[in-house]
Amino acid sequence: MASRIVNQSLKFEYYDGCPPDDAPLGSTTGWRKLPFLLFSVVLDGEVLLRIKKSDDVLIKKGEAWLVPAGLMHKIDIISSKRAWLMWCHINFTIMGTVDLISQLDIPVVIGAKEAIPLTNTCKDLVTLDADKVLNPLRMAVRQKELGFRFLTNLMDLSKMRFERIDILISDYDLEPVFEYIKSHLADAMTIEDLARIACRSRSGLHQTFREIIGKTPMEFIRELRIQSAQLLLAGSDLRIGEIAERVGYHDPFHFSRTFKVSCGVSPSRFRWEQRQAPWSGEH
Repeated sequence: MASRIVNQSLKFEYYDGCPPDDAPLGSTTGWRKLPFLLFSVVLDGEVLLRIKKSDDVLIKKGEAWLVPAGLMHKIDIISSKRAWLMWCHINFTIMGTVDLISQLDIPVVIGAKEAIPLTNTCKDLVTLDADKVLNPLRMAVRQKELGFRFLTNLMDLSKMRFERIDILISDYDLEPVFEYIKSHLADAMTIEDLARIACRSRSGLHQTFREIIGKTPMEFIRELRIQSAQLLLAGSDLRIGEIAERVGYHDPFHFSRTFKVSCGVSPSRFRWEQRQAPWSGEH
């Protein structure tokens, strides 16, 4: 059953990345929450990774770090010279909306030796994305190949959350629920709707979501809506009100308040920051 779920629904998405680039001393990303997995490697210099409610981590030359989607973090350049970095933004999902990375205990910091395979794959993804000549179909296939190679290497460095995987596999009848959420993100949804699709009680569905996702069904939907809004803000020129409608918020003011509580900035500020150079003293 596990192989069926993976074979039918495992999806890789590459959003963007940056080839080796320098960041001036004293620059920062500012506090931010991203809708995708961040992988970054320090090619030279040192950076300080700060994650909300966690200890600060010093990342040295050759080392890499990972920040899962939805985790508030900040990166400061603290080396005595300009730091050289490379990064990529990616996602792996199963059952349409379930973040596969949430089913793993991934390392925050990866040692220089262990980071080499992931660094090489990230470099290949960034290089491929910049190729304007390659046939689009060949590019798409190559991108998937690199993505799954990245995931294989990452899983070699991670611990599986077998209790969540076991529940996910045994509760494969939840797949229609996740598909329904994905296709009805703009619509009003209640836990009763989802329980009916899953042929479960409200309390039973609530408990299963807690065990698999670590969130209630409505918390999961709210987080997915905010992440979808982040992607639209960063990757489209749609008006904020239209984006709010697309992710299920029919009151743009309520959307803006909810977005700011979740992400720490307003939708317009988030869009502005995503279109600036990644290193700035203005965050």
